[in-house]
Amino acid sequence: MMKKLFASVLLFVSVNLFAVSVSLDKSEYKPNENIAVTLTQMPANAGDWVGVFPKDAISVWENVLTWKYDGEVVDGTYLLDGVPKGEYEVRVFLDNSYTLLAKTPFLVKEVVYNTSVTTSKEIFLPNEQINITLANMPGNAGDWIGIFPKDAVSTWENVLSWKYDGEVVDGIYNLDGVESGEYEVRVFLHYSYTLLAKIPFSVEDAVYNTSVTTSTDEFFTGDKIEITLADMPGNLGDWVGIFPKDATSVWENVLSWKYDGEVVDGLHQLDSVEEGEYEVRVFLNNTLTLLASTSFTVIEKPIITTIKTNKDIYDNGEKITITFNNMLGNQKDWIGFFKVGDVNSFENAYHFDWTYGVVSAEVEFSGLQAGEYEVRSFFNNSFEEKAVYQFTVIEKLLPPTIFEDAQGSISNEWIHISGAFSPRHDNQGTLVLTPQWSANNIGGHTNKSEYHLPMHNSIHTILEMDMGGLENYLLPVYNGRESRRGNMPHFSVGVYIKSKKGKRVMVWDSFFNHENLPAFMADYGGEHIWLYYPSPVEHVRGWSYDNKDVWNHFRVDLKAALKELEPDNELIYVEKFFATGGFLDNIKLSSH
Repeated sequence: MMKKLFASVLLFVSVNLFAVSVSLDKSEYKPNENIAVTLTQMPANAGDWVGVFPKDAISVWENVLTWKYDGEVVDGTYLLDGVPKGEYEVRVFLDNSYTLLAKTPFLVKEVVYNTSVTTSKEIFLPNEQINITLANMPGNAGDWIGIFPKDAVSTWENVLSWKYDGEVVDGIYNLDGVESGEYEVRVFLHYSYTLLAKIPFSVEDAVYNTSVTTSTDEFFTGDKIEITLADMPGNLGDWVGIFPKDATSVWENVLSWKYDGEVVDGLHQLDSVEEGEYEVRVFLNNTLTLLASTSFTVIEKPIITTIKTNKDIYDNGEKITITFNNMLGNQKDWIGFFKVGDVNSFENAYHFDWTYGVVSAEVEFSGLQAGEYEVRSFFNNSFEEKAVYQFTVIEKLLPPTIFEDAQGSISNEWIHISGAFSPRHDNQGTLVLTPQWSANNIGGHTNKSEYHLPMHNSIHTILEMDMGGLENYLLPVYNGRESRRGNMPHFSVGVYIKSKKGKRVMVWDSFFNHENLPAFMADYGGEHIWLYYPSPVEHVRGWSYDNKDVWNHFRVDLKAALKELEPDNELIYVEKFFATGGFLDNIKLSSH
């Protein structure tokens, strides 16, 4: 009886030699939640240790689930790793043994979370940010969220985009976009793959009918690039840029752009670019996803030659002022006036003049007959027009231009071409031109006299003069022969003209009347084409042709006379009057 009592006392003493206690911060935990263990009055042996066991499991190493066994299991509080749901005990053991010093039970229960996750829409565009909203988050520092392919297991290798920064709480977040496919947003509990919530979404390529056009295929350097956009998506981040034609779509290659939240349907202007080949490219919402493109070219801005009259409508005969700019600067650059529809040639030009190297200037020209005209500019003696301007000349009755009226004296413009006797003035106010006939080597006679008077007129085309009639005047060729006083032998009058077919000389002589000869044309070669006509009046005075004191009025329509012999020709310019004799007065050109 005494032995049994001793053994019982020894056993009691051996068990209670240590008054170790173990306590927990709470009696229930969440799955995998860390367990806070507090120890007091530990023996302080290097091999003392503490472990978590299933409630009814025996104390063997195979059953320990988490532990602290590092030589420092002394009085204090320690965190042991969490365990799955179930009933457990924290057990404290003596120095490298299974001698139990203390224990305490606890429960791990599954927590019911009402966490939810939603996306802002069900379908996103490739690489578009995924907007999500979280609610009823647990609030653990290790809670996290990730995007996974729809059927992928929840492992780190499969996560594509995530937020894992200790601040995954209730609120709105943007995760990086992903490529086309089917996905899930998954929310996980505190540093684990314990799923709290998930939601599926899709990423699909959008079908856009966006188009971009330029106002022209070819721009000049310095010009704004004008574009028109249609069927734009309407995102704030949609943008448009100009790239070299073969350049990749990266920001380093964009030369001019619009990226201001207002890249919508309509007309837009982009800054100019240098000479070269380019593309306008339209991109989706803050990305390099191409919606549309079109190509264009930029060329060096040409120097544009211009020419213009100072009025659009002139009276016939009114002087015409033209302004030209940006000629080539060649000595043989030139300007000409043409009827509308006429081909470019010197013969068709009603007026023309060289610019003599002048690039820009204002020049005045004499007037023109009624009609529709164009002033044209040309480079370097060519017929390739560089600028054209159309204007109109209207019919208006103009006073005649008198070139000789022999009042007081005769014009100093007369040119004595040939013959022994210069132009003379008689005391009655008449011009005297002396014919000088002499025998020629073919058995006939030739008048050696010729006189010219410049006219330079493109407006008045009716030639008029008075022919006399000085019965008391003795021509110097008849000096000493009184019987010839008042006589005027055969002579011709006419004009040198410019026509569309070249230069012409138009001649009237009453000799053709005497011989009953019709009008005819004689081509002497080159530009020497003469047109001969019977005269509307008698030229000769005396010799039974006409009385010596008779005056007749000579009047011919030069345009009509030219058409008589050359129906497809047209009078452009009267250069000068000529005569081979005659008592003449009031030599003039009229418009009507």
